[in-house]
Amino acid sequence: ATATATRACEADVRKLLKLKPSCFTLRSSFNRPNLKYSVVRKAADAPTAMAQLVAYVTHWPEGTSGIVYCLSRNDAETTSAALRAANVSAGCYHAGMGDADRRSVQNSWQRGARERGLAVVCATIAMGMGIDKADVRFVAHFSLSKSIEGYYQESGRAGRDGLESECIIFYAPRDFARLVGMSRFKKGRAKAKEAEARAAAAVARLLLCTLVDRGGVRLHRGGRAGRR
Repeated sequence: ATATATRACEADVRKLLKLKPSCFTLRSSFNRPNLKYSVVRKAADAPTAMAQLVAYVTHWPEGTSGIVYCLSRNDAETTSAALRAANVSAGCYHAGMGDADRRSVQNSWQRGARERGLAVVCATIAMGMGIDKADVRFVAHFSLSKSIEGYYQESGRAGRDGLESECIIFYAPRDFARLVGMSRFKKGRAKAKEAEARAAAAVARLLLCTLVDRGGVRLHRGGRAGRR
């Protein structure tokens, strides 16, 4: 079971598992009415951009549970430090941390501020599988997601209790250039890097066309086309 399988992904799974065409498949809509999607143009200079994010997080009641997704380890650490300076109970989570430290941060965030844990976690995509916290009121992306599927999965960690929640992206065109640049310099095959660049470009186009709404996401993911 997965919340982010496209029709192409489904076909690959069927092929790998050698499932018969008669195999029963359950599908449901990707649309979750309790999630509000929005895009904010991120300021050109880093201090002002950070101030934008801090203002967004601090407008929520104290102790509100949230996730801020960042592109790099350094971004996660810098962002969590800025939030702590604004009296937000925040921690960071990334692959450069030791296993014990990551578990400590995740467990603290799972407990939440009411149980003397963390309210907000600033994380790279290293924080992913196994996250099932029901009362996440917001998921903020302070950088570009690597793919539309990835964005849907990451933003989908908000509002699992069915209550209204927000998914917001702070976006500047330079985020795309930075993401593609990081991909080019890492190890790997050229075709894989090209695929990553195309996936990132798809997200950038969606944002620039202001289509990050329920209709736009459903249309891309093979759901019934339609706008709010």
